Amino acid sequence: MTSVPKLSRSNSVPQSVADSLMVTIMLISLFVVQPMVSLIVISILGTSSFLLFTTVRRKLDRVAVKARNFEQSLNKQSTKKIQGYKDVKISGKQKVFNTKYTQTLFQVSKIQGTQRLISGLPTWLLESMDFFMISFSIC
Repeated sequence: MTSVPKLSRSNSVPQSVADSLMVTIMLISLFVVQPMVSLIVISILGTSSFLLFTTVRRKLDRVAVKARNFEQSLNKQSTKKIQGYKDVKISGKQKVFNTKYTQTLFQVSKIQGTQRLISGLPTWLLESMDFFMISFSIC
């Protein structure tokens, strides 16, 4: 079975710490200057974060079920092809097996790409929204 390589996460931890530190400093400064505005900003950001993450979690769960089903199908096809190699060769149906396997492999790759996109989306959206809301509040 062919597997898509995992993305490197060596850079994400320091980046997350730096982003969190920047947002924390901005929130503390805003709270010192304008406590009421900072409470509004924190409540809006908290609510939107909760809604975004729950929505994304549900979508990721649905996509994960699809990915699991396609990967199981891919494994079954691989096993059948290996175990029935002589039968496939004799019957001349290599092309049929290869086409079906390639289509399933394409679906697995597509779903894995979707999973990566969806899992990274909340971070991008929240960081942008946090930065703009806090900057707007400070101004």
